[in-house]
Amino acid sequence: RTRFLEYDLHVIFIHSADYYKSPVSLNEMGAAWALKTKATSFLVPGFGFSDMKGVINGDRISTKLDNDVNEVKDKLNQFRRLLVEEFNLASVPDITWEEARDKFIEEINRPKA
Repeated sequence: RTRFLEYDLHVIFIHSADYYKSPVSLNEMGAAWALKTKATSFLVPGFGFSDMKGVINGDRISTKLDNDVNEVKDKLNQFRRLLVEEFNLASVPDITWEEARDKFIEEINRPKA
């Protein structure tokens, strides 16, 4: 609670079936919502907008990581710009970012063995 009140937080929610089974995660979602904390939501592959429940639900803007790859790239680029600006971060070269972003998209969407 103290960190929510004393720090300039940006909460990143990773929505999945396991997330919604965790009371601690749901409590943190509720705290972020109640305190109007800045937040960004991502949905793991196979988890749909209709699966979102609670105060952060399908009505909020979220990035579904298994959507059209160009849309996901654009959303991740927007997220990067937001964080660089919000936290006054040094930006890495675009080519470095794009390689890491594309590798992440490929790995997150790779079928699990």
